[in-house]
Amino acid sequence: MLPNLPDVLDFGRFSYDVFFAADERVVALVNFGLTGSDAMIKISEHWTVRDGKATSIWVAYFEPSGFARQARHRPRPQPLNLIQS
Repeated sequence: MLPNLPDVLDFGRFSYDVFFAADERVVALVNFGLTGSDAMIKISEHWTVRDGKATSIWVAYFEPSGFARQARHRPRPQPLNLIQS
């Protein structure tokens, strides 16, 4: 997953087409606005849930060119230095 997702996706323009759950599987077909534009992107998310916790996710972006363009133009986050001196 992209660490700067909120910089690329406009969560205020979120909607969903389908939300389906059966056993340990959840599928959601969602729409997001792209930050700083009128463009929208459709995303298909496929989750595995065990004991009430997400254990995996597979994501497909439909017509992702606008999403990729937005993601490329955002600054990359700096890695955390977890080693204390």
